[in-house]
Amino acid sequence: MSTSCEKDPVVPEPDGITPDGITVEDLLGNWNFESLEIAGKTYTGGCSVELDNDYNWGAISLIEINENELRLLDICSGGNGVSDGYSLIDNIINYSKGKFVFEITNADTFNGTVLKLEFKSSNIAINAPIGGIYTLRHN
Repeated sequence: MSTSCEKDPVVPEPDGITPDGITVEDLLGNWNFESLEIAGKTYTGGCSVELDNDYNWGAISLIEINENELRLLDICSGGNGVSDGYSLIDNIINYSKGKFVFEITNADTFNGTVLKLEFKSSNIAINAPIGGIYTLRHN
């Protein structure tokens, strides 16, 4: 325990889970698409014809995350993705001032390898899987 005004550091539980939610430091690096669950369906294995026909932004990865920016990659569109700023507040990732907003749904069980994101809203995406749960794996 510290005797100064500084906060004691957050110490992970023995299973590697951080008790107070996800931090920017937890997100650093690359998070690659594994699956999307929506409307009783699970899409896996990257971009499939079915997923690409059903949704825009259906298979995403969050890559090159640092303290200030991340690159949002739509696997189905090809390309290199787009880097922009983001915020992380109360387990909500707000990318590019509301262009894409995700809630981290596994914050209580997060162990640094799997990230589950619910697609909450977008002020630009048409036919996006709003309400869907992405599973991303860190590498």
